[in-house]
Amino acid sequence: MVDNAALTGGWKLGAGSQSKFLVLQNGSTWNANTGGINTAGTVSVLESSISNSDHFNVGWENGQVSGYNKLYLKGSSTTPSTINVTNFWINANDDSQSIIYQDGHSSVAASKIDSGTGFVGADVQWIFQGDHNTVSITNDGRWGDNLKNKTETGSWFMTTAQKDEYDVETFATNTSFTINNFSLRGSDVDDNDFTTTLDWAGATNTFTVNSGLGVYASRGNADSSKATAIFRDGSTLSVGGGVSVGHSEFASGTAEMRVESGATFNAGNTIEVKNSIVDGATSVSKLVIDHATLNRTGGLLRIGMGSNYQNAVAGTASVEIIGTTVNYGANVVIAGSSVSDADSYTNVASLIIDSASFTTTGELIMGHANDGGGNIYGGVANLILRGENASFISSNKGWYGGYNTNTHGGERNFIISGTNNTMYFKEDFLQNSANGSVQSGGSSSVSITGVGNTFNARGIYIGSTASTGGANSFYVKGDSKTNKNLIEFVSNGYALEVRGSTAEGTKIANSFEMAGNTIITRDNGSGVNVSVGYNAMKGGSASFTVSGENNEINGYQLRIGNTGATAGTVAFTIDGSTHALNFGENLYFNMGTGSAVSTLNFIADAKGISALNVNGVAAFNGCLDLDFSKYVVIEAGTKAFTVIASNGSWDSSNYEVSENTDLVHVTVANEGDTWELAKQSNNLVLLYTSAVPEPATCAAIFGALALAFALMRRRGRK
Repeated sequence: MVDNAALTGGWKLGAGSQSKFLVLQNGSTWNANTGGINTAGTVSVLESSISNSDHFNVGWENGQVSGYNKLYLKGSSTTPSTINVTNFWINANDDSQSIIYQDGHSSVAASKIDSGTGFVGADVQWIFQGDHNTVSITNDGRWGDNLKNKTETGSWFMTTAQKDEYDVETFATNTSFTINNFSLRGSDVDDNDFTTTLDWAGATNTFTVNSGLGVYASRGNADSSKATAIFRDGSTLSVGGGVSVGHSEFASGTAEMRVESGATFNAGNTIEVKNSIVDGATSVSKLVIDHATLNRTGGLLRIGMGSNYQNAVAGTASVEIIGTTVNYGANVVIAGSSVSDADSYTNVASLIIDSASFTTTGELIMGHANDGGGNIYGGVANLILRGENASFISSNKGWYGGYNTNTHGGERNFIISGTNNTMYFKEDFLQNSANGSVQSGGSSSVSITGVGNTFNARGIYIGSTASTGGANSFYVKGDSKTNKNLIEFVSNGYALEVRGSTAEGTKIANSFEMAGNTIITRDNGSGVNVSVGYNAMKGGSASFTVSGENNEINGYQLRIGNTGATAGTVAFTIDGSTHALNFGENLYFNMGTGSAVSTLNFIADAKGISALNVNGVAAFNGCLDLDFSKYVVIEAGTKAFTVIASNGSWDSSNYEVSENTDLVHVTVANEGDTWELAKQSNNLVLLYTSAVPEPATCAAIFGALALAFALMRRRGRK
């Protein structure tokens, strides 16, 4: 015990002995000059100071550490306990345990902090409790494995939180950790289960990284290896430079950073959550902002990047925003892969917005040449909205999928579920159809399900006319008749186009489907131009389908097919009897030449079909198909079903028939049923005649008659 004394020179407290103790107290000072201090056992610094050491080791140096090793610092408001050294090392090996306690009015200052010689594996803890603790590191520091490639097991744990015997949690207060660069590092040893964790909690506690922060997984084959940084319960993280979660060379394990429960993350530069360039990697990289605040002052948001933009081929990377509002004033990159010769592409990158709001004033980039090369060969990129009242808002830009990019593979998916969520693009939404794009494979898809969800864009363009392969789809299905999903065109936009390809022999498939309880309109209440294969196609397919129940289209012009097409198929399909399909201008329905086919399909449900309502018909020369195979006949006789309702006159003479032709095909519900297509005023009407109801209906009618006769006989007997 050293009591109110002044010591000088270097010093070593014997290696690995739990029976060794040193106490500095009552204003003692230790100036080690240029020597080093190695400690084993328990060292307590109570209202005292240690300074000018070349290095200070918690646990013996050179891998000799064993047993239980503890550094305990506790001061007072008038006499804090301090350690001020050049290098601050934390050593652990085998089954040893090294612990640092800062228990109020204490400080550690050094030029560098590191995990020292962490060999086979051990447990290390740095625990902050009490009031007014500080750590100030002028250069860099690592927490976890120090790239020794030997750590097999154990854990490194730093926290400002403690639980008592009743599981009641308390936090240190007014505690700060400041460092230039800081990284949490998992182990690279195969099959290791090493974990490194930073748990920074408490409303008055701050963690400041002046330059860069990294949270890294494992280069080895070790799915159990984890590196986790958590900032919670009102604490503040401030990073002046970039943040990297995951690493492009990592093969496995999990790297996760969480900001939650009222914490604040001040980001000064680019945030990267990385996939891996290692083929077959299973690494998981994750950033979660959960009911917390993200303040961005500079830099992009990049998800799924490798060492250079889009060169990752494996691993999973995600950013998840939960229950908060984020305004991000820069581009958001959700990356695929630009690697042309990968054995496989298993990389998945996702931005997930869950009951939260995310606004970018930059551009959403998913497969763009201006951030990672002009070719996309694989990988999956997802933008996901879920929960309730969530929103993704691109306040200045649209989405230009494939902009000056050759798309050979991979997926770009927009997924909306839940209730009353909104995805907004101020400008056009182009699915592999932006300027300069050539698609030979891969896909872009939109899937909107749930209740009351909204998709806004100036225009929607599905597929490129120069495409030679792949698929692009837009699917909407609402689950509520009273709170429908909405496709709304904004910023004076009005066009929804499903494009065919002008490349001969292509197998590109582009589609749009309203699968129930969906509305298409403009934000000013006027109509939307809908075009399906309205270009001189030479191959592929373009389709628009209305299915399910209770869809509404507030349209302007409807254009289906093109007379200049020489190959490919175009289809506009209306399935069911409960839709309101209204176009305030003309219908253009055209057939090309050669093997080109344009079809207008009506599929009846049990009650019949939905009419296509237009102001006029400017052209009508494609194939008309009417499928009444699911229609249920209630009673014999003729019933009229309006097919085309027009306000103006038009020539329908080629379609006024009563049997199948090259242009008309009708499938009846029952053998013996007959039909006729006829003009009534300006409307094309199907007159459907059934001589007898179908068998199931007959049985129901006969059953009802038998019951009626039985009741009559009973009344007669009475």
